[in-house]
Amino acid sequence: MSITICHVKDAPKDAIYVGRKMFNYTPRRGVTLPFDVLSQIHIGSVLCNPFRAGETPDPIGRFKAYLWHKMQQGSPLICAELKRIAALVPVQFVTLACWCANEPRGRYFEPSLYPDGCHADVIANAVMYLVFQQMDAAEVTT
Repeated sequence: MSITICHVKDAPKDAIYVGRKMFNYTPRRGVTLPFDVLSQIHIGSVLCNPFRAGETPDPIGRFKAYLWHKMQQGSPLICAELKRIAALVPVQFVTLACWCANEPRGRYFEPSLYPDGCHADVIANAVMYLVFQQMDAAEVTT
């Protein structure tokens, strides 16, 4: 059971995009994205970070608080997406793709903007929390 986080440009075909809607996005010359990932970029994810780096102080910390609050509230869209990803974790490798994930080529990654990593790390932790919560519930019933 594992979740990998990668930059969108390094995303495998089955990656789950967790960024903002970018309906006008077209890859730059020399960049090839799998169609599945490209179509997700045009739609956007309910798990995108509403707090932009460079515009909001501590965007990752604020996203942690925001996501936890939404989980506690039982936000239908966010909880459904987290549960969908959690259901995949025990049966396949899961890759979350985001623009702010560290890119090995380093062309678009600005470390000073992302000292705490990527909001996909927060999503991965929330998903694993749900996975372990389900495992604990299964042990109690057996």
